[in-house]
Amino acid sequence: MEEFPEEVEYLNAINIEKEVYQEGFNKLRQLKATIEHLQKLLEKGKCVLQADFEVWYSETCSDYRGVLDITNKALHAGKEVKKSEVVSIPEGIKLTGDKETDNDIIAFYKAKDSFISRSRRK
Repeated sequence: MEEFPEEVEYLNAINIEKEVYQEGFNKLRQLKATIEHLQKLLEKGKCVLQADFEVWYSETCSDYRGVLDITNKALHAGKEVKKSEVVSIPEGIKLTGDKETDNDIIAFYKAKDSFISRSRRK
């Protein structure tokens, strides 16, 4: 079989490009493994952070259990806090972290406190 110099040149160029492609592919494979490892570390760190936060939050809530000031917005707005805006929540009750549910719980105990204070006046 007769080889033409032009054909040999093209075959050499193709082989060089194959090597370049293979090197790039191998680098990307290594980067993928590194990225997946880092993602696993981040996920593990996230879980540890979440668990630590939940422990801290439950300890903090237990320190302040019994009285809950629902006037956070008023305090941040610089308004004066009224005594009627402070709600007593029984010791065994914990807030859920869901804003809507927590507002319902707070509203319930606020209404209960209001009812009890009106009953005492009569």
